[in-house]
Amino acid sequence: MRSDTKPRFPVNPWLAWRPGSDRAFDALERIGVLIRSGAIWDDSYAFELGAQARRYANQCPKGFRQGLEIVLSEHGNLAAIQGWLSAAPSRDFTHIDQSPRSAD
Repeated sequence: MRSDTKPRFPVNPWLAWRPGSDRAFDALERIGVLIRSGAIWDDSYAFELGAQARRYANQCPKGFRQGLEIVLSEHGNLAAIQGWLSAAPSRDFTHIDQSPRSAD
């Protein structure tokens, strides 16, 4: 039997959150806003949410960032993904092309 009431957490996570105290929590909050209830965001706002999430995630372990990338790729929109990529440190892109260039 389906209930129409929304399940509640024992402790409201919004009351536990203190912006700036935990970068992983901050990054997850930004991604949560982005995917909240299937909301449709303006591209400029989605871009900024993606960029903010990445700036917070840059201070977290690589595995955490990669996990957020999976969530973002599954639930994010193109503008949010572009925002995420825009805030990536340049060292994250060293894998793109490391082949030696030939001297022509």
